[in-house]
Amino acid sequence: MKTLSLLLITTFLMFGFVEANTYQNPILAYSDSTENTLDTWTYTSPDETLKRRLRKPGRRNIFQQGKTFIAIGYGYPNLSLNYMMTNAMTLNFSMQPDLYANFKNKTFGVIHFRYEYAMWDIFGLSFRGNFSSYDISWDLLLPDFDNQGNQITRKINSGYSGITMDMVFRFDWHIVTNMKIDLYTGVGLGYSLNTMNYYSSDEDLAVDPNEDIPHISIPVAFEGTMGIRYFFTPGFGMYAEFGYAQSIAEMGFTFRF
Repeated sequence: MKTLSLLLITTFLMFGFVEANTYQNPILAYSDSTENTLDTWTYTSPDETLKRRLRKPGRRNIFQQGKTFIAIGYGYPNLSLNYMMTNAMTLNFSMQPDLYANFKNKTFGVIHFRYEYAMWDIFGLSFRGNFSSYDISWDLLLPDFDNQGNQITRKINSGYSGITMDMVFRFDWHIVTNMKIDLYTGVGLGYSLNTMNYYSSDEDLAVDPNEDIPHISIPVAFEGTMGIRYFFTPGFGMYAEFGYAQSIAEMGFTFRF
């Protein structure tokens, strides 16, 4: 009986020793994926035992190297040189109520378009296009006589119309960025196209009365702004900018690709 008991105990210990030697330690598997995922634990088989997949935490920023951004917005007020000049002329004319009346001011824009490429995680290079048009008119009041010889006032509609279009390359520094908010500042330089045309309803007065007045119109566009973008989804959001860019303030939509 003692011999049988001793034999069973010996057999049990040997079996346990063999099983202990066949057990493998857990293996840590590392992945180079930059996706933002939680650590996942998987159990496959006794041979592979317990595995843990570790992933890099990832860059939790909406602005990342290699991404592109397109934006379109509306700016106010119009700061184009010719627009300000015609406003100044209108102001001077308004001080002569016996000669000028019925001033009207119509503008379109400023429309802002922007394409930006993320060169690095915090720096981007942008191409900007800004467009605006304007039409400022008034009535020139001239004394005249009708067919019966009665004195009348003849109204001659006159004014200035034109467009301003800027094409700018801009360098942007993204100061604060996460998955929702992108705060940045930028400066840029480019070419500015300005046209200003005088018109009159009277052919005899179709010559610009201010054409001999010298004025400087340098075809250089400059921008310096501070902006913020808020993304509702990873590919769509809104933006606002403040500073100097043919307008003081602008607001619109932005798309990320």
